[in-house]
Order: sequence, then C-alpha cells, then structure tokens
Amino acid sequence: MGFRGPSLTSGLTFAGAATRTLPADIVTYIQGKNFDIDGDGTVSATDVQLALRGLRGVTGDSVTLNALSPTRTRSPAQIQTIVAECMK
Repeated sequence: MGFRGPSLTSGLTFAGAATRTLPADIVTYIQGKNFDIDGDGTVSATDVQLALRGLRGVTGDSVTLNALSPTRTRSPAQIQTIVAECMK
C-alpha cells in the first residue's frame, strides 16, 4: 500500500533541518507511530479526517466538529491537543 523505496521521496526537496530524508528512515518513523488519534483502538477514516484538518491549519473546536467516533476514548479537548502537538 502506498509508495515504497525511492518512489517515496522521488521529486521531493527537503529543508535543511530535515532529519529523515531516506525512504527507509521515513518508513521506520511512520511505522513506529500510533495514528489512532481518537483512541478508539483502530486507525480509521475519522483519524485521517482529524489529521488532515490539522495539516490544513484547522484549530480549536473545528478540529473535531462532526468528526467524533462514538467509540472514542479521548475527549474533544484531548484530540485537539494531540492534533496540535503533531503539527509542531
């Protein structure tokens, strides 16, 4: 699923402060992360929606507006904090 090997970074230019520029380093970093933002035990479309909102610069209550799983274990405030921290 997705890009692997050299195609992962093909055509990209990294900023001087980038610490992971090799495809293997990027994959290792991503695989070591937990992307279950709402804490419901699965990485779902809801988690993707929350992450995309953060990437687009959405903040505050707008991050979770109409994007809360009924089985989540985190409050809207906790989710907002997680998304904000990921964007740093």
